[in-house]
Amino acid sequence: IATEFYATPGAILVGTEMALPYLTHTISCAAMSSIDSLLSIPDFQIEEKLFGTLAVLRESAREAVVVETATPDNTMLAYAQRGALSEYARAELELRRQLHYPPYTTLIKITCSGTRRTVIADMRTCVKLVEAYTPRVFSGFIPGRGTLSLHALIRTPADQWPDTELVAILRSLPPSCSVDIDPTRTL
Repeated sequence: IATEFYATPGAILVGTEMALPYLTHTISCAAMSSIDSLLSIPDFQIEEKLFGTLAVLRESAREAVVVETATPDNTMLAYAQRGALSEYARAELELRRQLHYPPYTTLIKITCSGTRRTVIADMRTCVKLVEAYTPRVFSGFIPGRGTLSLHALIRTPADQWPDTELVAILRSLPPSCSVDIDPTRTL
């Protein structure tokens, strides 16, 4: 498809970020639509991912990159528009320091999955065991078929991980609970 796109003057290629590796030559312009739906995803890394995508598009496009957004004053977009990678990285790291996100904090996500009764009982047990670490409990973002998932998120300063007491508690959790250290997604 990419070969045909490059061989056809005036062609328009519509794709997701999965199409980016196939943009091996420059293009005249690029557009990114519905960026606001992505910015609404409750993931602390979403702006970083979008910045990376915009940087690739900016590098590939000779003339312009157009972004459809209802929030044109978004700070990340301003950095991306200027191509200010190091400025964005500094600002993002400072924000993460203030909000206690990685790399300054180790995130530990505990997920209990199963039937409603089992999950609620297991999560109650889990929360009691880790209450000294102030877990935040929330439901699974996407419900599974016939199963329920509850998550507990613990934040611990990066320089205090691994905490041997917490590791022992995590190892003692019921089999319906899984533990993810520094998860790629917190949902």
